[in-house]
Amino acid sequence: MGRKKKCKYCRKLFTPDRRVWNRQTTCCSAACQRQRKKSSNQAFKEKNPDYWKGRYSDTKKWREENPDYQRKWRLEKKEEEKKKSLSEIQAEKARYYIDSIEEKVKALREIQAELFSQSFDIKRPKALLSSQSP
Repeated sequence: MGRKKKCKYCRKLFTPDRRVWNRQTTCCSAACQRQRKKSSNQAFKEKNPDYWKGRYSDTKKWREENPDYQRKWRLEKKEEEKKKSLSEIQAEKARYYIDSIEEKVKALREIQAELFSQSFDIKRPKALLSSQSP
């Protein structure tokens, strides 16, 4: 059994996740998690007092001038979804998944090419190097 720690908030013993043992200070109870989140947010605000300054005033003003924008936007989106046929919805999902897969394949190919070039340089036999003419 893993080593136990005391929860920072309720002071009860708990077994921390083995992957983050050294950083985990709170048990899994909802009350302790809320308290941890609250203190984390408070520490961030104290460390970065100007973080929110200038970020919300323009948005707040615009939202006051356009109070129904979000509600209307949601209704429009809902209506658009209702108008779509099953085949359109399936086609959209298929396009999304294909695009996602293509991005992942591209990233994997780049990684593979980099690994191949690194391993090729490392594993090249000395005989081949000496037989090549400059």
